[in-house]
Amino acid sequence: VYIIQISSRESVARFDYNNPIENMLHYGKPQPPVYNYTEIEVPMYFYWSRNDWLTTPSDLRHDLLPNLRKGLVKGAFEVPEFNH
Repeated sequence: VYIIQISSRESVARFDYNNPIENMLHYGKPQPPVYNYTEIEVPMYFYWSRNDWLTTPSDLRHDLLPNLRKGLVKGAFEVPEFNH
C-alpha cells in the first residue's frame, strides 16, 4: 500500500492512514509528514534505470538530488536492466 501511496503523490511522505484521526494519533497532525531530505547525513550512492516503473531519471534529477546536502551523493550509476 505504501509503495502505491508514494508513487501516486507529488511528494514522499510517511504512511497515510487515510483517516485524519489515525494520522493524528501517529504523527500529531491530520496529514502524514513529508520527508525532509535535507536531514539526511549519510553518504549515498544511487543506482537507477530508465526501465524502473517506480521512479524516473527526472525524479532523481529534479526531486531528490537537488534536495540533498552537497557532498552526500558519492555516485549515481545507471543499471540498464534494473526495475523495482
